[in-house]
Amino acid sequence: MRILLHMSQRTLKSVQDDLTESLRAATAHEEYDVEQMKKAAGLLIDFRLMFNDSHGRPDLGGKSYGYRQAIADVVTGAGIVPMDKGSVMAAVRYHAGNILRDRYTAEELADYGLLPVKPVQRQQAERAANSRALRAAENGNEKITDLFEIQKALRMSANLLDSVEIKGLSKVDRKMVDFYLLHLRERLTEITP
Repeated sequence: MRILLHMSQRTLKSVQDDLTESLRAATAHEEYDVEQMKKAAGLLIDFRLMFNDSHGRPDLGGKSYGYRQAIADVVTGAGIVPMDKGSVMAAVRYHAGNILRDRYTAEELADYGLLPVKPVQRQQAERAANSRALRAAENGNEKITDLFEIQKALRMSANLLDSVEIKGLSKVDRKMVDFYLLHLRERLTEITP
């Protein structure tokens, strides 16, 4: 396996300092500096590789206790307030995920339990599934056959139903709602094995 530190002359402290500074620069303004965020993401991967996972390998997935403690220190050192920590780290991990998929093969990623698909590609698939589910909901004649899109459509339907409140409707309005509920029951019966 070629998961090697490509910057082996660097010390943990030097990478930690650069990552801290890069995160500070990326979050210095109201809008994140995307280029600095990407730089921080690359450094984050380098930082992970300086730790070992539970199998003694470089911690590519960022799961080790040592790494998690050290990254918490980096975030604090960068001046990121607890309220913003989640969104900042999500942005860094998004870019790190894309960089990881550029640096390593699908086989190497699989050895760590990581998917070979970039976050940007997963995001595009999610948007396409959302669009398809919404189009199907609007016109009712678009068929959804992909498992991911079926799950998405059913999740959206369940969420919509969770937000429906029919108490207090007039009898006339309730009859209209009952018509659609009957159709929904029939359709569920048809597609449920």
